[in-house]
Amino acid sequence: MIDKAMQAIRDELNAHYRTRYGLEEGIAVIANLIGQNGTLADGENNKVLLSLINIEHETSLSNKRSMIQDGESYLKYNSPLSINFYMVCAAYFAEGEYLQAVKAISTVLLFFQQKHLFTHQNTPGLDDGIDKLTLEIVNQDLQHLSSFWSFIGTRYIPSIIFKVRALTFDDSTVMEIRKAASKPLTETTG
Repeated sequence: MIDKAMQAIRDELNAHYRTRYGLEEGIAVIANLIGQNGTLADGENNKVLLSLINIEHETSLSNKRSMIQDGESYLKYNSPLSINFYMVCAAYFAEGEYLQAVKAISTVLLFFQQKHLFTHQNTPGLDDGIDKLTLEIVNQDLQHLSSFWSFIGTRYIPSIIFKVRALTFDDSTVMEIRKAASKPLTETTG
């Protein structure tokens, strides 16, 4: 489901790039920041890379009951799992194209300032399994930003990190069926 969410975000961002700049195709792609050989975004020059960088459990949405009554029985389900994920948008442009990279990341900011909530009404390509997506900027101080780029093994490129809230994974498979307990009969004296 994370893949479907990222695809919807990419498609909407590309539509914005095409409309704003008259491009025939978008420049936003879903890709690793670092290739398997350790080099930065191999083959993805002059693109805005959308890359998954973290997944977290959203515990505030885990209150749904996992057992419901169905007539004389109780059906036990696995509780739904709600997650947030973090996505970096990084403008990876050829050397000498730094201002184009800054322009590309500025366009990302403008787009998400206009559209930070994705619903079925405003995003026709949003997967049916996704109710809505909310994006918020994750502020990074210079130390954390430096640590992030060092951790992935490269130097900084113009980028911004978004927290995407919240996807719910709900299998709805019945795990157990229990019969309701009946009241015991008691003797009456009289």
